[in-house]
Amino acid sequence: MSNAQTIRQFLGTSADWPSYFIAVVDAAKRSSSVETHGFGLIPYLFIDPEDVFLVALPGFDVPHVPQQPPGPKPALPDNPTAAQLNLYTAQFNAWKYDAEHFSQLRTDISNFLSVYLGSLPEVTLTSIRDPLHGTSLLSLATTTTSIRNLYGTLSPADLTANEALLNKPYVIRRRSANTQPPTSPPMPLLNAMASHSRSTRKFDFLRKASLLLVYIITSFSYGYLPIHAWTSKHLQNSAQFFTDGPTL
Repeated sequence: MSNAQTIRQFLGTSADWPSYFIAVVDAAKRSSSVETHGFGLIPYLFIDPEDVFLVALPGFDVPHVPQQPPGPKPALPDNPTAAQLNLYTAQFNAWKYDAEHFSQLRTDISNFLSVYLGSLPEVTLTSIRDPLHGTSLLSLATTTTSIRNLYGTLSPADLTANEALLNKPYVIRRRSANTQPPTSPPMPLLNAMASHSRSTRKFDFLRKASLLLVYIITSFSYGYLPIHAWTSKHLQNSAQFFTDGPTL
């Protein structure tokens, strides 16, 4: 009975390859109903029986020897004796057991290969399939090797592209026209504004002083000079003006 697992979809990038292959290995470990060494179909993912990945598996016997097809079916001799018949029966049962297990292993591998290829994007399948035979000649090991060569290593082109990217000068991004800081008014305008302010203050002071002088003369003409708070305040301002000068 087949025990094929599902594999998540490969994104077709070098960055996704490590985690994707871990998912493949995890599914391969549980995808055989006849392998009894505890590692399922993992050894069949590699061409080299002493691949560094297999060597790193704790408790795995390296090199791995895959199951071989059984030999020819035992032949029953003509007119067998009882002893020959018993020997033939034992040999036939052993051969039948090996043949059934090998057939089931082939089924497990075939089903898992279909799941494996089904998890690859079209761009990856196009890169690894044969133009004439398609994917019919691919095995688990050749599929892994092909994907490893595409995504698991850096090619000279990758290194060249990376070096070109690193050699690009760093460009400082300038502010756009909408984010320019506000500009200050020109100096002539500032000078004109200051001059106008001083002229206004001087004119106001002279106007108040003239009114005060008219008031004093009028009061003397009628013979009285009422001194109240408003007059005292402006007299003080006048005294300060003649002592200190106008405030500009």
